[in-house]
Amino acid sequence: MPLFFIGTGIVLVFVGLNGNAAKFYGLLVNDFSGPKSFVYWFISILVLGALGYIKGLEQMSKLFLILVIIVLLLDNGGFFAQFQAYLKQTQTGGTAPTTSTSSLGGSPVPPVPPAPTAPAAPKVGS
Repeated sequence: MPLFFIGTGIVLVFVGLNGNAAKFYGLLVNDFSGPKSFVYWFISILVLGALGYIKGLEQMSKLFLILVIIVLLLDNGGFFAQFQAYLKQTQTGGTAPTTSTSSLGGSPVPPVPPAPTAPAAPKVGS
């Protein structure tokens, strides 16, 4: 539990330093509201975990928790579909985008310019 609070504190410090608090809170609101919110998954995991404390239902609770986690990973082109798309992109030689967006949904970040080249060293003795 302390790791959760430390991690949350670190995230909030970085959000505060970057000045993206409004964007961050907007992302949190989108995750926990609307028709495809994370709240339904969270409640189902809590209920199945609570069933594990009832004698005789421990095994069933564990199996259903495993099922919920698998469905959570596979739902709506989840982890495995995106991972396969990434692998296909690397095998076909897909190019990297010229601009990217920040993880907080900000404006596009310009690409990093190439490093300047050093001038040629003068020749000695000529």
